[in-house]
Parts: sequence; structure tokens; C-alpha cells
Amino acid sequence: MKKFIFPAICTFIVGTTACLSSAFTTVSGNIDFKIENNTGAEFNYCVNGGHNYISNGSTKSFSYSVGQDFYYIENSNCGKQWFEVSSDMQGKTYKVTDL
Repeated sequence: MKKFIFPAICTFIVGTTACLSSAFTTVSGNIDFKIENNTGAEFNYCVNGGHNYISNGSTKSFSYSVGQDFYYIENSNCGKQWFEVSSDMQGKTYKVTDL
């Protein structure tokens, strides 16, 4: 009887952990990607109404939901759309000039 209880408990714990882990991944739903600034100068952009930048020669990590828009900064305002986050961006690194 004791030999049966331990494997049963282990199976329950592993199954529960895997199930919960999967649920948390699905709930967050964010796309993780990176952008490398290859422009030779600081690159300024706008997302969620806030002004941000990527320093020259650096790479910045992002985590946003599908559909999030990024914009160029024009005359101190959010201007023309730069790109929109899509699911195929997951885990990739992009250069500023490629977006």
C-alpha cells in the first residue's frame, strides 16, 4: 500500500504543476521580443502615449500584447505608426531599421 501512495502523490503534484504553469502562460498572453538600435543615434518612439528611447547600439526587451501599436515621435508628439505587435514576433530580435 505504501508503495502505491508515493507514486500517486508525485503524479498528482506533477500534473497539477504542469496544468497551472500552462494556465499562467495563457493568461499573460504577452509577446516577448527585442529591438536593437542600429541607427547610429538614440532612437525615440512612443507607446501607450509615453515617450521612450533605445540608446545607440543597445538592445531593449519588450513584452506587450498582440495589437499594441508603436509610433514614431514627430514634433514632440506620437506621430505615424511605426509597427504593431503581432504573435509572430515572439522570441525574435529586430533592428530598428527593419521595422
